[in-house]
Amino acid sequence: MMKKNNIYYNTKIESLLKAYPNSKFFLITDDNLFSLYQNFLTTTFANVDLSITTIPEGEKAKTIKEYQRVVELLIKAEIRRNDVIVAFGGGVVGDLAGFVAATILRGVTFINIPTTLLAMVDSALGGKVGINSEAGKNLIGAFKNADKIIVNEQFLKTLPQQELINGYGEIVKAAFISDRTIFSLLTDDQPSLKLIKKVQKVKLALVKSDYFDKNKRQYLNFGHSFAHAIEKESNYQVPHGYAVFQGMEIALKIGMVLKITTPSDLRLLEKYFSLYQIKPYQKPYFKLLKYLKNDKKNTQELTTLILIKERALIKTMKEVELDELLSLASEL
Repeated sequence: MMKKNNIYYNTKIESLLKAYPNSKFFLITDDNLFSLYQNFLTTTFANVDLSITTIPEGEKAKTIKEYQRVVELLIKAEIRRNDVIVAFGGGVVGDLAGFVAATILRGVTFINIPTTLLAMVDSALGGKVGINSEAGKNLIGAFKNADKIIVNEQFLKTLPQQELINGYGEIVKAAFISDRTIFSLLTDDQPSLKLIKKVQKVKLALVKSDYFDKNKRQYLNFGHSFAHAIEKESNYQVPHGYAVFQGMEIALKIGMVLKITTPSDLRLLEKYFSLYQIKPYQKPYFKLLKYLKNDKKNTQELTTLILIKERALIKTMKEVELDELLSLASEL
């Protein structure tokens, strides 16, 4: 289960490291972040025994090959059970570093320092870590809670606009599935800490109610079956948050076909497509079918979708045959 009070906001990282007096720290970040934050990292971790490992930027790092490379490097560096793995980066870094922390030596302490909006509001929370398979996204993984999650707004100031929009995909999702007051806080500018905390609250409440993702936690997957398929189909050229926007549109259209989602919800989403200059998925929806079949939420021959019902805070999970539905939805 998630630990209580393990998220620290705008806190000096140095002060939190004192909780591990006899540990070595193995920091994992990507090549780009290391070049941007090398001085910051060496200063922040100056008083501890630190080893830094860099990985390639982007989803291409979430592979079995890269995972094995990192594990072997850490073993050669004599990592021990009382040592700490630190993720410094976005969702890819957190997913890979967390999976290493979950599996190396059967598990070591894990600290996550998310540096993107997307990671702060979503991937750093909830304990899901993992890597991609050739068949699809996040098909190899584990549950591993971070001992500490350090959310520092200063990292958002260096993010390009595209990365902020990438995070807004998950924020809009949280508003749809749980708390529509989030919509009133949405802008196309720097997000407030109040907004970040509201979105985190949505995710953490669902995680608490269903840690191992058997029931209500699946509401967090609204739009994600399609988003992961879009990412895979594009060879990860479409960023995750953008794919979530497109996936939510497809899910809303399917809900309309099934007469459980109202057109007003689709119009609401289209407002944010316009605000963030998101393009709808422009290929025939059936092209996503082969990737949807490998979705990790599927059971036997059935596909689980998260659909929005009647603009209420009600979520409907429905197992359906998708061929005909995708055809009908693409005509809306």
